[in-house]
Amino acid sequence: MIQNGAEYMYRIMLVEDDKELGETIKSLLVLKGYDVELIGSVKEYNKHTEVYDMYLLDVKLPDGDGFQVCEKIRHNSD
Repeated sequence: MIQNGAEYMYRIMLVEDDKELGETIKSLLVLKGYDVELIGSVKEYNKHTEVYDMYLLDVKLPDGDGFQVCEKIRHNSD
């Protein structure tokens, strides 16, 4: 979480390969006060070492699927 004054800004990683859909979801979440990182593939996810408060995962990605990302998140959180 990012501390924003007295409130917390929750961090969300959005994994979505459809850029238009991803940007729309991101914009809506940002309007609600969330800090959103948008990435489009499993390969991009693998480059990140940061921990987020929530992950929103697309099931079908160009180089894998959201289930693979979910398994990596679970493995890294142990």
